[in-house]
Amino acid sequence: MRRLFVLFWIVLLLMPAGNLWARIERWTGPSCSGLATITQGSGGIYFIEGAGVDLTTGLSVSNSSLTATIQQRWNGAQNAADGGNVLWGKIKVLVHASTSIPAGSHYVYINYPVGRDSFSVKVIGKGVITGATVPTFSAPFQSNVDVKLTGTGLSSVTPTTGATVRIISDSFNQLLDAGGQAASGVSVTAQPDTSTNTDTQAIVRLNFSQRLTLATVEITLRSGNTCSGLNPGTARFNVTLKAPAAGPIYVKDHLFDRTDKTYTVAYSTTTLVTVTIRLDRPVPSGGLTPISMDKSTGVVSGPGVVYWAVIPSSGIKQATGGTAYNPAARFNQITVPAGQQNYAITFQVASCPGAATNAAKFVTWKPDPNNDGQPNRKETLFTILCR
Repeated sequence: MRRLFVLFWIVLLLMPAGNLWARIERWTGPSCSGLATITQGSGGIYFIEGAGVDLTTGLSVSNSSLTATIQQRWNGAQNAADGGNVLWGKIKVLVHASTSIPAGSHYVYINYPVGRDSFSVKVIGKGVITGATVPTFSAPFQSNVDVKLTGTGLSSVTPTTGATVRIISDSFNQLLDAGGQAASGVSVTAQPDTSTNTDTQAIVRLNFSQRLTLATVEITLRSGNTCSGLNPGTARFNVTLKAPAAGPIYVKDHLFDRTDKTYTVAYSTTTLVTVTIRLDRPVPSGGLTPISMDKSTGVVSGPGVVYWAVIPSSGIKQATGGTAYNPAARFNQITVPAGQQNYAITFQVASCPGAATNAAKFVTWKPDPNNDGQPNRKETLFTILCR
């Protein structure tokens, strides 16, 4: 140990005077483009190595909003034992920038009995969202709702998980369905568009679980990239989306008369099933509700017309006094009256359709009976037990 100590001092004496106390050889820690980098309001740990670095009398900084604290020292022998160069000392420094420090280059000075050395630190502005551009809707919104967030320090949003969103629903922020009524059970996901992400903008695509006319959401951005103002920490912004209750009317819910949607049929008994179709808003009233027929197909269309079917149709029959039902047809048809939003359909399970436990589907199409895309087609599973 004594020999290493003597060798260390010999090396120092042979060094040029200008470098005697000011020779940083290597450093490690959070960086961006080769520069030590931290974000406003955050800090980073840096290991600084070089001849005589461990003999510093203390640290000072170029800006009072920057702090630097020595947390540990290693002399040459200790540094060698730690895997470093025996000719270099090492210090562990915590550098922290306040939220008010200007973005740009700042310095940590390593002071010695004779002279000082400087360690440059780049401070990145904390990511801030200052505004948002939302789509203009002509009908209720649901899928692929692109919100453009603008601000500073928004680069390098983490793909897939870098954007999250939550719905704000309280006495000040209403959540309304496609018919302008209070909505519940709504979920939403967010996906950042990394291909267009820059320091000043981030586009986030929202997808809701149902069609809405009013929603307020909080979008949060984050990044794992040291070069981003979103690391560490996040940026949040609230946006309100609003649309008219216009465009096609769709089926919103299938409300079964049994909570578990399970119905039992025995050898000599039948069971009735009642499903209430609820539209996303009432059929227009106060005037004529146009109903037309395609002469080539015989398909009837109109704001209250709904097409429905039970799959499989075997064992399903029209109930006495119930809704008209033809099991051989691809679909059946009902018309919700003007001013109404709900329509109850009752049918009969008259025989076992097959196995002891059978999964069945109640399906509706609106407004187009030949369109199996959502939200035009809606299906709900129910169970038929055979005893």
